[in-house]
Amino acid sequence: GWVSVHPAHPVHITNGRAERVVPLWQLVDEPLADDEEAVIVRHEGAGMWLNGRAPLNRVGFSYGFDVSSQQMALDDGDVLGLSGTTLEFGFWPAQWGGVQISTLMGWGNDRNGLAVARVQPRIELNLVPIRLWRLHIGGLAAWGWNVLARDATADDASTMVSSLGPLLQFDLTTRLALTVKWQWSWDHGRNEANSTAVGLGLSIY
Repeated sequence: GWVSVHPAHPVHITNGRAERVVPLWQLVDEPLADDEEAVIVRHEGAGMWLNGRAPLNRVGFSYGFDVSSQQMALDDGDVLGLSGTTLEFGFWPAQWGGVQISTLMGWGNDRNGLAVARVQPRIELNLVPIRLWRLHIGGLAAWGWNVLARDATADDASTMVSSLGPLLQFDLTTRLALTVKWQWSWDHGRNEANSTAVGLGLSIY
């Protein structure tokens, strides 16, 4: 985050071979060379005054997980209520947008009491352009493959799916955010959404 220090605070300057210590104000007239690095130490001089941490920084690699509540309508009219989770890994080239490879999983029982399992590997685009203090507002779009298996039946199915929905984040630290995703999914060939999922989890950047 941001700190305040006295103008005479000691600054350690090193180029990997040698080190020198100068007061901070001296760097105004003698800027660092390209191969030099400056370090200040909290307990030296008059100390530091913390002015707040840096904002959430998404740029770079990321990973995350959540727990979710899911519903899925089948062709026979059965509506499945599933518990699930999502695991994701990705890269954010910009603060406001990134691409993630994720796997949404769900499990539960159908109306006949048979066990149901669902796995949805996919690629996901996240856009988060709006920031209101520590709240971040955006959306997601995903494309993938939905694999559904029901125990002791021949109703297993694999279909391509697309998903859309809002995304909310509350930043906890500079590299950690609480994330909420609400999404609707369409099997390719359907005119209306046949699946929803609401997830709450952590994103680490």
